[in-house]
Formats: sequence, C-alpha cells, structure tokens
Amino acid sequence: MHRLMLLLVPIGWLLARLPMSWLMSMGGGLGRMQRRLTPLRVRIAERNLSLCFDQLDESQRDQLLDSTLGDTGRGLMEMVLAVWASDRRLRRLYSVTGLEHYQQAIEGEQPVLIYSAHFTSVELACRLLNLSVSRPAAMVVRRQSNLSLEWMIDRSRRRHAGQTLEKKDLKGLMRTLRQQQPVIYGFDQHFTDQTVWSSLFGVPAATLSTAAKLAARSKAVVLSFWCYRDDDGHYHLSIDPAWADYPSGEAVLDADRYNHWIESRVRAHPSQYLWVHRRFRQPLPDGRSLYDDSVVRKKHRNP
Repeated sequence: MHRLMLLLVPIGWLLARLPMSWLMSMGGGLGRMQRRLTPLRVRIAERNLSLCFDQLDESQRDQLLDSTLGDTGRGLMEMVLAVWASDRRLRRLYSVTGLEHYQQAIEGEQPVLIYSAHFTSVELACRLLNLSVSRPAAMVVRRQSNLSLEWMIDRSRRRHAGQTLEKKDLKGLMRTLRQQQPVIYGFDQHFTDQTVWSSLFGVPAATLSTAAKLAARSKAVVLSFWCYRDDDGHYHLSIDPAWADYPSGEAVLDADRYNHWIESRVRAHPSQYLWVHRRFRQPLPDGRSLYDDSVVRKKHRNP
C-alpha cells in the first residue's frame, strides 16, 4: 500500500496539469465505471434519489443517476486539483461572490463558523475559499484509515487551511474558534449520537445538533458557503450572509434550517451532491430502515 501511495504522488501531479476538459472527461468515465466497480455505491445513490426526488418518473431518475455518477467521478478529479494544482492554475478556474460577508465576519470580535455540505467539489471548494480570503479557515475533517493517504491529504489541507480538526475533536474545534480562526464545518452525513430528527427533501434525516451548540457556546457568527461547477468547467463559489437569529435554541429548528439550506443548493445542481453516501442510514424512531438489504453492510465496513 505504501508503494501505491508513492505512485499516487507523480500521477496526481501530472493529472493536475492536464486541461480541464480532459480531467472532466476522465472523471465522467470513472463515474460511469462505478456501475461495475462499486455497485453498492450505485444502489445507495439510486435509493437516495428515489427518496428525495420521488416526484420524478423512473426515466428522469435514471437520467439523474447517470449525471450523479458522472459528477461523483469528476469529484475525484476535483480532489486531484485540490491536492496538487498550483494556486496560479486554480485562480483561473473560479469566481467568488459574497467575500464581503466573510470579511465583515472576521473583522468583528466574534468567532466565525462556516457551514458547508458534501458536494462533490467540497474539497476543492475549501481550497478555493482559502485562496480568496485574507484569514484562512481551518477544516473539520474525517481522517483516512490509510495512514499514508491521510498524511498526503492532510499535508495538502494544512498548506491552505493552517490546521485540520478531526470531526469528533469538539474541544479542539472550540479552542480554534476562540483563537479567532474561522472553521469550515460540514455535518450533513450520518452520525450515531447527538442528533435530532430533521427533514431533508421531506425525508427524516438524523442531523447533528452539536454544530448549533458550538455556535451558541462560542457566540460565533455563522456563515455558509457552497460551490458548483458549470458546463464549461468553471467553479462558482458563493458565500452567504451571516445567519440571523441563529442558533435559535431549538435543536430541531436549527437542524431544519441547515437542511433547508442544503436542499435549496442541491436543487440548483442535484447531480453535484454526494448521493453515494447513506445519508439516511440511521433507523427511524419506529425502527424501520430506509434502505433495504442490498445497501446494508456489516457495521465495521460502513462508509
């Protein structure tokens, strides 16, 4: 495995220098190969889309699934750009709106917490955000189980983010906020504890309540940002105004607000969301599962 990691470095370096049209074409091809290579992920995406877009007919959902798999593969190429592309190249690939909201937040005396979500380009989006601002934001991340891969990715993240925080390191997150370093936090995936039931596309979704509690305890200004790629391979990064009257003190209302924000962004570019993740994995309060046996694996192998 260590030798494989050594091969990834020159391969990634070379890929990051290819024309965008080539990268996106290669990514789309990798996405389509998921039907044969990772059929479980395809079934998960298919189920998620049927839950969240039940108003579409079967043909429309199949078309959305194809687009989703293509954009998931392109997300791998966007990870390559995030890790290996030069600042000079990246500056030509994107535009940003809402920088004034970020600047206003960091000029205040309060900590700054920046909500994000798991779009396929989220890794690249974090680098583009930090490339655009005067005070970079730390990142809350999930560590890789492969130590060599984790070292390579974390080294890249720290170059632009300054530091990374493991998603369960709440003390470290709070300490970083109090040190006046902004923190990027995406919590739209499955968590097993400290969750409340909220709605995402009308589907019950166990949603982490810790983020709102952190905002309340640190008295942080909360912003949100997202990024999408257009048909020309250009990235549009958008930073929203500070969230007013948040947190509300009502855990479910705060979770609803986060999920509604995600939903509004996903509807604009639905295939660029990470549908291959089992977002609705936690059984419903009545014990029912939203996934059948074809997308269930043993606990230690869960994605």
